[in-house]
Amino acid sequence: MNDPLEPVSYLEFSFFRSLVLAITSYALLQSYQIKTDDFPPDCKVPLVIRCLVGTFTFVITTVSLKILPLSVYTIVTNTSPFMTTVLQYLWIRERI
Repeated sequence: MNDPLEPVSYLEFSFFRSLVLAITSYALLQSYQIKTDDFPPDCKVPLVIRCLVGTFTFVITTVSLKILPLSVYTIVTNTSPFMTTVLQYLWIRERI
């Protein structure tokens, strides 16, 4: 009766986190009465790509936490904003 629970797979964790985030985002859009038709047509594809990249990034981060030592994971996670800034400067010429 008191059997220990099996650990949750990191892919299951990523899936359910992304599902909860999608449902929450949809609920917020509905509560502010924002329709997806209100977005400009030229912004819809980048928005979908951004959502997919964010989900994929979270899955990779979760997998890396399982594979890498904690010290390396912490370094990679904490240097992420700096790398984002460098990539934005090199890729889309955004000012630093």
